[in-house]
Amino acid sequence: FITGSLGFMLLIVGLSYWSATTQNRYLTQKLEELQRDVRLEAKLVEDTEARCAKYELHITEEKDKLQEEVNDCRKKFDLLEKENIHQVGVIQDLEERNGKLQTQIDQLSMDSVEENRLQDQNQALQDTIDQLQTKIGDIESQLIAEKVKSEDLQGK
Repeated sequence: FITGSLGFMLLIVGLSYWSATTQNRYLTQKLEELQRDVRLEAKLVEDTEARCAKYELHITEEKDKLQEEVNDCRKKFDLLEKENIHQVGVIQDLEERNGKLQTQIDQLSMDSVEENRLQDQNQALQDTIDQLQTKIGDIESQLIAEKVKSEDLQGK
């Protein structure tokens, strides 16, 4: 009876050992799979962080380039404004000259040779005014385009 009990207990201990060993092997395999998955995920995280750092560097470089372009646009805008102011002054001077010449022509009754000479001079000044007004129109167009470009760059 004792031998049978001991044999039965040995059988129970053997089954328990076999069950524990099987579970241990299963858990060891799962643990290895999890460790492998963790290593893969860690590698993915490192790769993602490296890409993120590259993107951040690229974004910083692009911001710097954009800021340089904005500064260049502002400088060009300022130069165009100064040129526009200068051209407006030139036009005003020319218009004053034109007005004075016209007044002189109206006040003086000259002979036809002198009158023709003054009219030719007046026409040349008028042509200069027309050319300068055309230039001013071009400069104003450029100024508006630069202003729009500057606003677009500032908006971005």
